[in-house]
Amino acid sequence: ESQGALERWHQTFKTMLKKYCYSTARQWDEGVPFLLFAAREASQESLGYSPAQLVFGHAPRGPLQALKESFLETQSSNKMNVNEYVKCFRSRLRFANKIAREHLKKRAEGDEKQLRPKG
Repeated sequence: ESQGALERWHQTFKTMLKKYCYSTARQWDEGVPFLLFAAREASQESLGYSPAQLVFGHAPRGPLQALKESFLETQSSNKMNVNEYVKCFRSRLRFANKIAREHLKKRAEGDEKQLRPKG
């Protein structure tokens, strides 16, 4: 089953690359970093979070967000020390992991119900 998921991902990524090439008239290899970033920051239905959120503990901050913040100067002025940051980061990761596991469990239970024979 894991091979099937990987093959679906490859098919999705190939479709994204085709659309990128047709809409921008650029070579496929130029779009790979942008498309991977987009895929990693997109929330996954089965997890309830994006892959980047589960790995890094927060939503990714892309180039447009950084540019917007530089124009609006919305960056937080209260900096926390390293120990506070690590504690907060660990807490966010544990919470996100817990929620993701719950989403996967519910999704698996739903899939299992659909596969049961009726009658």
